Amino acid sequence: MFKIKLRENEKLILASRQTEWVWGKAVLMVFVLIYLPWAFYAKYDLQDITAFRRILLFWTVLVLLYALNKYLLWLVNAYLVTNQRVISVEYKNLFSKTVEEVDLQSVAAISCKTQGILESLFKTGKVIITFSNASKTFVLDKIREPEDLKETILKAKALNSAVHV
Repeated sequence: MFKIKLRENEKLILASRQTEWVWGKAVLMVFVLIYLPWAFYAKYDLQDITAFRRILLFWTVLVLLYALNKYLLWLVNAYLVTNQRVISVEYKNLFSKTVEEVDLQSVAAISCKTQGILESLFKTGKVIITFSNASKTFVLDKIREPEDLKETILKAKALNSAVHV
């Protein structure tokens, strides 16, 4: 997986990742890409054509490798909340990682956004963190229970403010 070095006197409060529902499109695509060729193979009685079978097996392995890649990317992408900062670790692919962090002292506002019937039904959404200098925002997207994550960050900010006063 990944390693994040914590600062001195920094403690991990929460490690979170995107909801499992982000797999929905990939799972559907994998199912279709595997099922349709095999159904065609069975329906038209192509068992005698070994070249077609080899191509079909190769195709199935490629699709399963795609599924494994999607799962591994979901597994290593994480949002970490410590008593000093919020850290986002995002992999675009297995060899491209972006780590963004924001100190809790520079947080001006935190909001949650749940949009649409599916996000409301499955209690997913995004947490938006605005900096005190308002230069940019920090978005934690596709989070399960975004209100809980927001409250955790607010509590960590309050504890951090109490320590630095």
